[in-house]
Amino acid sequence: MTTPKPVISIFVHCFPPAKGGVEYLVGEIKKILDQKFTVHVFTGQGLTLDSYKTFSNYIDSNTETRSGPNALKLSHIHRLSLHRQTQRFANKFLHRFVTKFGIFSPFFFGPILQYTPQDIDIIKKSDIIMGFGMPTKSIYDAYVFAKKYQKPLIVLPAYHNVSYYNHSPFFQKAFDYASKIIFLTNFEKQQIIKNYQIIESKTIINTYCPFTINQVQKQAKINTKRKYNFSKPIIGYVGQICPRKNLYIFKDLLDAGYQVLFAGAKTSSSSEIEKYFESYLKSNKLKIIYNFPESDKAKIYSQIDIFINPSIEESLGIVNFEAIYYGTPIIVNQSSAFYDLSPTIPSFDKQIDQHLFKKFFVKNILKQYTIFSSINYDTFSSQLNLLIK
Repeated sequence: MTTPKPVISIFVHCFPPAKGGVEYLVGEIKKILDQKFTVHVFTGQGLTLDSYKTFSNYIDSNTETRSGPNALKLSHIHRLSLHRQTQRFANKFLHRFVTKFGIFSPFFFGPILQYTPQDIDIIKKSDIIMGFGMPTKSIYDAYVFAKKYQKPLIVLPAYHNVSYYNHSPFFQKAFDYASKIIFLTNFEKQQIIKNYQIIESKTIINTYCPFTINQVQKQAKINTKRKYNFSKPIIGYVGQICPRKNLYIFKDLLDAGYQVLFAGAKTSSSSEIEKYFESYLKSNKLKIIYNFPESDKAKIYSQIDIFINPSIEESLGIVNFEAIYYGTPIIVNQSSAFYDLSPTIPSFDKQIDQHLFKKFFVKNILKQYTIFSSINYDTFSSQLNLLIK
């Protein structure tokens, strides 16, 4: 007779196939925890606020498959229905109050989900409860259930440079109750502390990186064959193509004659970017590649001589790790968590200095790989397992 695994219930506002940073991270953490725990993920079905409309093409959970030993256990992904009337009321009438004053936050930052008796039974029997994301309803739900059923609560708050996530009363309650608070970087921790009271002894820094040491060593050998053009470099960005990624910063480079490549997910607001850069798209100074398959990722990065992630909303940016992994030199935004991880990498503040491009040569690219010696998938996995025993 086998001993049943301990149960962990994770709450997140949305989940893959929504490929935002938090959702991706939850998927990766679930793969690690699945080896020792039975992990249930409670999430919404999308289509509530703008962020959910981005992922309107949710596929049926029965077709959601991943091959190999790291395949997600889909029977433990609970896509809950919405309280639609309550959600409509919250979206229509509470937005102004929440964004200006932070009140009514638990009733707005959805999704406002309907938990079935079966869901409640799973949560009640869980050994650990985890809440992920910005100050959203998922964090609130995790806190409420943990307190109600007297369960340990672990939260992983994602810093977002948006004012209406600040000073949410329920988020502070979750921090007060939590047994552990995981931050991906010290940068995230300091940004959260600006708005909330955090007990230092509860905090853990555990930086997620998507690559193992073995993967890095193999890819490093492949990258030795790459060729670069630093005299007339192609400047690139990979990620969601939307205004909040601060892509407008590339305009000065386009005006200076540089070729620019954007590649990544098409969102409901991608048309705003296309309209802003319309003349550059017509003149082929700017190229946009939407929704490329995972298998094309190495090819995409190989087209970029220098990678820049200008976003000031997200903090860590997994794409920075990806760029280094595929041998693409990066320039780091000083207002991001990645600058905190590796200040030796060339950086910009508010405006990109073209003189930075002249500093690149192959030896510098190889230096970027040193970040993987201490920040890698193996390290993250082992630290996570030590934290959640």
